[in-house]
Amino acid sequence: MSFLSTLRTGIQAMVDHANTPESFKIGEDFENYVRDVLFIDRYYVLVERTHNYSTNHKDYVESSLKPDFTFRDRRTNKEFYLEVKVRTTTVNNKITWCNQKQLDRYFEYNRETSVCDIRLRR
Repeated sequence: MSFLSTLRTGIQAMVDHANTPESFKIGEDFENYVRDVLFIDRYYVLVERTHNYSTNHKDYVESSLKPDFTFRDRRTNKEFYLEVKVRTTTVNNKITWCNQKQLDRYFEYNRETSVCDIRLRR
C-alpha cells in the first residue's frame, strides 16, 4: 500500500469515527468487550457478526437485522445468536430493551438457532 493510500485510509477512519454517534461507539465498545472478554476464541468460534455503524451508514447490509453475533461453542459444536445492547436511559424507571418489531424478528431467529441477550445499563 502506498503512503498516500495509507494516509487516505487513516483520514477516512478518523472521519468515520468522528461521524459515528456516541451511542453507537458505546455499543461497539461493549460488543468488542463481549467478544474479547466474555466469548473468547478459545471457547467460541465467531461465525458471523453484524456490520458496524459506518458500514451500514454508507450502504445498509440487510444481514445487520440479525442479532449481533453468531457463535459456535467449541465444546458442544452448537451455534447460537447473541444480541448485545447498551441502554443509557430509562422511561418510567424501565429499560426498553428493544422494540416490538425487533423482538418479533429475534423470535423468528430463535426458531432456527437459540437467541441470547446480554444487556448493559450505564
